[in-house]
Amino acid sequence: MAKAARYLGKPYSIEGVVIEGANRGKQLGYPTANLVVKDAHKLIPKLGVYAVKVQIMDQLYGGMMNVGYNPTFSDTEGLHLEVHLFHFDQNLYGSALTVLFIDRLRDEMKFEEWIS
Repeated sequence: MAKAARYLGKPYSIEGVVIEGANRGKQLGYPTANLVVKDAHKLIPKLGVYAVKVQIMDQLYGGMMNVGYNPTFSDTEGLHLEVHLFHFDQNLYGSALTVLFIDRLRDEMKFEEWIS
C-alpha cells in the first residue's frame, strides 16, 4: 500500500455505498459498514485486513477493513468489503464513503469459533 501511495501521490482509495449486512460485527461489539463499490471497474486490493482511513462527508475516521469472502461463515457468498470505524456510532446505511488504504496488516483468515 505504501508503494501504491508513493506512485499515486496519495493513498489508494475506493468509493462505495453502505448496505445492510448480516450484523455479525454489531453482535460482537464491532459494527461494520458493508460497501458496494460505485465503480464496477475499480481494482479491489488483495484479500486481507487493512488499516484504513474513511472519509464521510468532510470528516475523516480511522478504521480497519476486511476484503474477502468471510471464510468463518458458511452462509456467505461473493466478495465482501467491510469496514469498522473507530469511535463511531452512527447509522451509515445508504451513505457514500471513501476508503483510503493505509497498510495491509494480514491475510484473511478463518476463525474456528463463532459466538452467536
